[in-house]
Amino acid sequence: MTAVHAGVLGCRDAANLVYEVQTMRDRLEANASPRSLKTSPGGLTDVEFVVQLLQLKHGAAHPAILRPNVWDALDALEIAGLLPADDAATFRDGYTFLRCVEARIRVMTDRATATLPEAAADRAKLARRFGADAAEFPAEIKRVTSSIRRVYRSVLERERHVR
Repeated sequence: MTAVHAGVLGCRDAANLVYEVQTMRDRLEANASPRSLKTSPGGLTDVEFVVQLLQLKHGAAHPAILRPNVWDALDALEIAGLLPADDAATFRDGYTFLRCVEARIRVMTDRATATLPEAAADRAKLARRFGADAAEFPAEIKRVTSSIRRVYRSVLERERHVR
């Protein structure tokens, strides 16, 4: 293990790590726009925080999970047995979907943003870019973010009891 890895992975109190991650996530969420694909409940940050939590908590014992790319890290966490296959699939599929939505919003607005459009016409345009019905697309986003949030809570609860 390199000195950097030892410094990052060796300085955490595993008992408090889940609490610290949850507290940071709650602070981000408190200031989040409900239209944010990044910081609202079930957003991209839920996946990223779980990946980072598991890497910090288990990286010393499982160095193969220390991957900077979220998708690669999810694969490695699943292979290491630290994330059940169903949970990894929910995160992988949801993260991919939300990143795709984010990319299309950026193309539409020509700016770096992860916030769903406020105007109904812009939301309809976004839905069309996915080949989806404008009335049904918000429900799809809600389904994905709800699934991500469910797994996020489940992993945090499980990790509270794992040393």
